[in-house]
Amino acid sequence: MAPVVFIDSGTCLLNVEQAMQRVSAQRREQVMRLRRVEDRQAALAAWLLLQRALQQCYGIAEMGQWKFGAGGKPFLASCPHIHFNLSHTAGVAVCAVDEAPVGVDVERVVPLDPDVLACTMNCDEQTSITASGHPEETFMHLWTRKEALLKLTGHGLTDDLPAALTGAHGVALHTFSPVQGVICSLASHHPIIAPEIIHIDTRM
Repeated sequence: MAPVVFIDSGTCLLNVEQAMQRVSAQRREQVMRLRRVEDRQAALAAWLLLQRALQQCYGIAEMGQWKFGAGGKPFLASCPHIHFNLSHTAGVAVCAVDEAPVGVDVERVVPLDPDVLACTMNCDEQTSITASGHPEETFMHLWTRKEALLKLTGHGLTDDLPAALTGAHGVALHTFSPVQGVICSLASHHPIIAPEIIHIDTRM
């Protein structure tokens, strides 16, 4: 099975109070740590996407007990062969599921910060970004690929972000724009030619 990506691109419409009743107590506690309403909406939507993905792809109606693997990545105790990864940004949430480790990252395109560019991209990448007709989009294209790769491996952000993609041997990366102004990247050990992308309204 190739990765399947579930997307909600309208999380700003989600009713936080109602959505909180549809997730676990542990998730509610995590969501309440977020200060901004839009962040709470997106975080809740990501979890609701996971619920839908597990049911639609694997027929799992109840998640059951969680365990944590390398890098603190969670997995279902009853179905350790199912892998997933979540990401969200203001207004958009994504969930990727697969039967092999998977990483996903979604970000809104924002103005380019020279300091961030210098500490996250290598020289070739910086040249590519600055020479691009759309440097903000090019930066986010590379940034989300790095994040997705690191989430795939479970390493999280490292101090050597400039070199993150140079060692990505045996990993397939796919980048796309689910909605205007948003970039999403997927990382998998499976070949990614045209991943299945399913748009979901988590309010339903």
